[in-house]
Amino acid sequence: MNSDQNRNLLWVIILLLITLILGLIFMIVFLLREPPDEAGSTTGTQAALTQTASSGGSAGAVSPAPTPIPEDPALSLGLPAWTDTFSSGANWAEFDNQCFTSEIRDGRFWMEAKGNVGIFCWELTWPQINRFYLETLARPEEACADGGAYGLFLRGPDTSRGYLFGLTCDDQYGMYTWAGDNGALVIQPQPSPDILTGEENRIGILADGNYFSIYVNGEFQTQVYDTTFPEGVRIGFFIRTPEEEMTRASFDNLTYWDLP
Repeated sequence: MNSDQNRNLLWVIILLLITLILGLIFMIVFLLREPPDEAGSTTGTQAALTQTASSGGSAGAVSPAPTPIPEDPALSLGLPAWTDTFSSGANWAEFDNQCFTSEIRDGRFWMEAKGNVGIFCWELTWPQINRFYLETLARPEEACADGGAYGLFLRGPDTSRGYLFGLTCDDQYGMYTWAGDNGALVIQPQPSPDILTGEENRIGILADGNYFSIYVNGEFQTQVYDTTFPEGVRIGFFIRTPEEEMTRASFDNLTYWDLP
């Protein structure tokens, strides 16, 4: 009888040791694992700036600037990695809220800023990219108020922060950051002879590390350095209009290329 009791006790001790070892292994794996990446939405999302970005500045460069592509990147980079011709709404949601409405019709993506609150708004799609050339066809529609703007949202680390690059209703290009509770100018709105006044323009931005190269209708405009969102991956469209004014714009052929 004592022999059976000793044998049972031995098995209990062995099982306890195995349980402790497994528990220790699980704890080590849990503590050492990397945190998971933030899940991305597969449909459009929106967020709004609570004020117009107004102060500029960025950190000094710590690495050599990449050489901008001198010619049209859409012709230099080969086949794109992804494009949306808006033949369907599969990559987007449609919004109708206090700030703006969006819809896909006639093979274009339409946004209308309502002028209720005088802020930037944006909507995101599902691809998540960090090092790329991104472009779209952007066109002001019947209403485009003085002080209005429209264009591309990029490098968002989440749905409430990111860069905004595009055109103003008075046919200038500019670039902003929005960091959740404050904004900054990266490129002061400025004219370009390459912008077609009041018409559709092909606007593009190349993001390579902390350097951004700006293109209008395939023509290089400028290169800037900014470190606000080095790891951001979200893309989409933005629009803004002053209070009590309406701004409407439409987009086609949202396309990106991975950089070599």
